[in-house]
Amino acid sequence: MKLSELIEKKGDLEIDLEGDTVKLKDMPWPSHGDQYWYVVGLDDPISTYQWDGDEVDQGLKAHHNIFRTKEAAEKAAVLIRRSNAIIRACLEVDPDFDPDWTDIDQKKWSVYYSHIYRKWTETPTVINYEPAHVSSQEKAEEVARLLNDWGVK
Repeated sequence: MKLSELIEKKGDLEIDLEGDTVKLKDMPWPSHGDQYWYVVGLDDPISTYQWDGDEVDQGLKAHHNIFRTKEAAEKAAVLIRRSNAIIRACLEVDPDFDPDWTDIDQKKWSVYYSHIYRKWTETPTVINYEPAHVSSQEKAEEVARLLNDWGVK
């Protein structure tokens, strides 16, 4: 695509000229007419659509479920399924737990997949790096058991 076509499609652009190359900075994405991929969670886990800024587009964007390529959406589908399984298991086991990250004395437990033991296992946590947490080691063990039973990797 020619630079003039990009400017027409995207509006004003900030450009850096370095030697013979032109770098486009901060191009809004997605914008009207851009193709994007998203995870739908049905038999075909991904689909594509063209951005027009409607409620569906905005909803997918608000949930960070828009991807520039089919390959990125396919990878995201696997990661989203795994994250959703962790969230579901935590909410089934400890539905009322609400981690307070300002309270360093509150016990918080999460799970991780051990590639050494080839199974989910529990760990105490002081940082928020997992999608969901539970309040005790026993509950985290139950979450790990569910994930192992469900075959989540």
